[in-house]
Amino acid sequence: MTDSGGEPAERSRESPFEGVGRLVGIATEVVAPATLITALLFYFGDRRIYWYFDYFGVSSTVLEFSNRDYFMRSVDGLYLPAGVVGVLGLALMWGFVALPRSVRAGAGSAWLALLAAGAGLLLVLNGISDLFWDTWLNRGLTVAPASIIVGVLLLWYAIYQRRQRLSGAGSARRSEAAAVAEWAVIFLVVGLSLFWAVDNYAAAVGRERAAIFASRLGSAPRVVVYSDKQIDLDPNGTTEIHCPAGDLAYPYRYVGLVLILKAGSNYALVPASWTEDTGTAVVLSADATDALRLEFLMPGAASMADRC
Repeated sequence: MTDSGGEPAERSRESPFEGVGRLVGIATEVVAPATLITALLFYFGDRRIYWYFDYFGVSSTVLEFSNRDYFMRSVDGLYLPAGVVGVLGLALMWGFVALPRSVRAGAGSAWLALLAAGAGLLLVLNGISDLFWDTWLNRGLTVAPASIIVGVLLLWYAIYQRRQRLSGAGSARRSEAAAVAEWAVIFLVVGLSLFWAVDNYAAAVGRERAAIFASRLGSAPRVVVYSDKQIDLDPNGTTEIHCPAGDLAYPYRYVGLVLILKAGSNYALVPASWTEDTGTAVVLSADATDALRLEFLMPGAASMADRC
């Protein structure tokens, strides 16, 4: 016998998150969380580095980055997406709890569920369309993957409302395997979309950081490259000074450069007058020369480089 609030009847309804716990347990048995996090940090660090140096026309594959370099630089492209995902996740969970009891029990209006289904389908199609053509609807940073994520969640809400209404008509409950399979597909689609969004964001962060660095080249410390032999370094804005005296350890000096980054034994440099349209970047390898020395000085500071 039910009470006036219909409590037993509501308990007989299917939980909206049925099967999630089992799916999480299976996932942690297959892939260790620490391994997954490490792989993601490495990947997004690589994407951030790749697009940073792509801005200067340098392929990051010629540089020797360590695992530590990838992990440290992945934070720049991950902390904002991770924060956004965390906030949205809490908002969805708390928002669902805050919904009226009748809505959570599947007693929401049919037109609302139909509207959610229609909007969700359109959003998913809009996100997928980005794979085939570019439109003003799918253009923009992370717009396409975000459309898929929101669309899938709206479709899940519509299906949940429909399922709850049918459960009162004596329909059989889903098996645990069916619930796990459904959440597995949802997690796969949402997870891949999140991966797509963070990949786009990491690439944008890499290029943005590179653009900021390039805009400050005029005030960046200058680098004087000392070499024991001529290295044919002749990008625009760089001057070669040759001191033929036989007792000098470094008879060749190259001035007017700015160091972007040192990775392993490689130095990535650009002229202080570098521009995105006409600039030339240089990668020097200390292993390729018998002797190489770098001297740093602030713009306008005197240097011994031009004195033989």
